[in-house]
Amino acid sequence: MNSEAAKKAWATRRNNQGAQPVPPDIVEAADRRIKTKELYKVLKLCSKFVTKREFTSLGFKCFRFEKNVIKVFSKDKGIEYTMPESYDFGNCFVQADVLLETLRSFLEKKTIDVEVKDGKMFLEADGLKAQIDLAEPEEDFNFPKLPVEFKPLPPDFFGAVDQVEFAACQDSASFAKISGIFVDGHVFYATDNLMIAKYVSDLDFDASFVIPYELIKTANKDSVLKGYWINDKFWLKYDNFLVFVNVIEKPMDVQRIKNALETVSKDKPVCEYVQNDVLKALKDIKPMAEGSSKKMTLELEKNKMILIGKNEAGEASKEVECNYSGDPISYVFALDFLMDCIKRSKKFSVDASNGRCKLYFVEGDLELLLISLRD
Repeated sequence: MNSEAAKKAWATRRNNQGAQPVPPDIVEAADRRIKTKELYKVLKLCSKFVTKREFTSLGFKCFRFEKNVIKVFSKDKGIEYTMPESYDFGNCFVQADVLLETLRSFLEKKTIDVEVKDGKMFLEADGLKAQIDLAEPEEDFNFPKLPVEFKPLPPDFFGAVDQVEFAACQDSASFAKISGIFVDGHVFYATDNLMIAKYVSDLDFDASFVIPYELIKTANKDSVLKGYWINDKFWLKYDNFLVFVNVIEKPMDVQRIKNALETVSKDKPVCEYVQNDVLKALKDIKPMAEGSSKKMTLELEKNKMILIGKNEAGEASKEVECNYSGDPISYVFALDFLMDCIKRSKKFSVDASNGRCKLYFVEGDLELLLISLRD
């Protein structure tokens, strides 16, 4: 594919898809040499779907090459990237971490040759050479059968994702939390344990599934979206990628989220404030907030909000006017989480009835619940 033809094709796709950027083709011109950094970028992105758990099938820790297609998948999620048909890797497995580590030494080279033969993958660029033994998984799992058709993805799908993404747990190895965003029909949930976000959208998928955090970062709102399908899996096509995640029964964490939102006392005292005033005060005390969680103290008195950051080096406090007439409170919160909530709502109700304080924010179709840290 020459550069002019490529530019024309990209322009056509951008026009058809609403002027959204698309990633560059990773094959360079007619000599079939691969752009090294683009290949690394694609593999790095696909590697986010590699299973990280130690005791699992070797096949789930590998890139699987099938002619011009690169795949990574496990029993519950997967991703594939399709290169132009002119390139052919054959059919093989390569351990993801080994290939990525090897490719890092080639990143200063503009293009790279990749060849698979005699049980090895050979890499060469401007005199630099490397070889990697192919992996041989004991079990040969197959990428799930593709749907026959895809539906147009609702245009505001990623708009709904954006509403709650900031609260999503990023720990894909965690069993105690939802790693990503839970979609329950038209309702989107996310939590990182101390903060819960709920957004009621106009969409309706008629299924329940978790969008992994790595997918959120991969298929962002700037991607060229092609469609989705739901059978026993949620499928998503965008750019040159195809992704699936299993449709699941509602995990226990979702019921916990719902219970937390439903049981918080919404008729408790309300604190109203000027968002910019509170955000400026939080930024001012942030350098003094303690630890990786940026602990800070929130105190409320009649028509007064006091924000305190304290660590071994000293203390900083800021006082902000607010409209509050409830009982005085003083609780420790994660500063960044509080900032996320303040940005999205002009008021919150205060429920300090059960030992820990809960701040409940509502703004349109978005609900947020922020829980204080333990002492």
